[in-house]
Amino acid sequence: MSTIPLPHLISSLGNVSPETGEKLATYFTPKIYPPDYFLVRENEVSNEYCLLGNGLFRAYTFNTDGEEVTTNFFTSQQIAAEPWSFFTRVPARENIHALTQSEGWCISFDEVQHAFHTLPEFREFGRRLLLGAYVRLKERMLSAIHQTAEQRYLQLLSREPDIFKHARLRQVASYLGVTDSSLSRIRKEISKPTH
Repeated sequence: MSTIPLPHLISSLGNVSPETGEKLATYFTPKIYPPDYFLVRENEVSNEYCLLGNGLFRAYTFNTDGEEVTTNFFTSQQIAAEPWSFFTRVPARENIHALTQSEGWCISFDEVQHAFHTLPEFREFGRRLLLGAYVRLKERMLSAIHQTAEQRYLQLLSREPDIFKHARLRQVASYLGVTDSSLSRIRKEISKPTH
C-alpha cells in the first residue's frame, strides 16, 4: 500500500484539514486490484471510485476503426475513476483496467451519496476532486494544441515515469496522439548523444 496514510492522501488530494482527512477516510475500504482487473467496462455503469495507493490503471476506448485509444493513465496517489458514469449513473464510454497489481481504497456510489448527505466536508472534498480532474483534462486538451509530440512525451516522462515501465509502447503512443513509429522515432532522437 502507499507509504502515505489514507487520511494524509485525502488531505493532499482534496486540500482539506488533517482532521477532515481522518473523518473522510472512514468511508473508504482498502482493496487489492490484480492485473487486468476492470474498474469499469464500456457500456456498464461505474460503481467504484478509487484512491490509488500504488499501481497503474489505464483508461481506453475504441475509435471508429476499432483500434484501442488510451484516454488516461492513473498512477499512485491519484484518483482512478470514470466520474461521468459514476455520478450520473449512465453507462461508461470507456474501460478502466489495472496494468499492474494495484492497491487502493475504494468507495461505492451508495456510500458517496450517504457521505454527501451526512458530511458537509465530503461535499467540499468531492467538489475539489472534480475541479482538479477538470483542470487536468483542460491542460491535456490545450497541450495537444500548443505542444509538439516530443514536448508532450517529455512532459509525460517527467511527470509519470512509472507509465513507461508498465504500459506498452502503443498504449503510450495513442495517449500522446501519435503512431507507434512516431513515438519510437521521438525516443530515438531524444536518446541520441549531443555533441
